[in-house]
Amino acid sequence: MTTRHWPAAPLIEATGLSLRATALRLHLDPAILCRPLTDRQADAYATRLDLRPDHVWGPDWWDDEE
Repeated sequence: MTTRHWPAAPLIEATGLSLRATALRLHLDPAILCRPLTDRQADAYATRLDLRPDHVWGPDWWDDEE
């Protein structure tokens, strides 16, 4: 199984906050949100922000990569 990577920008945009403010809410170093997120990170961070990953990254979230 291949790990997919997700851009952090849609997550930041979904919060309506800046990169730094989003990182602060997640208790992360802002540099982490400057790199693509793994499936696990994307799911965890969206959930911690009371967001659904499929609402952040769209229907591609549910598509399995072959």
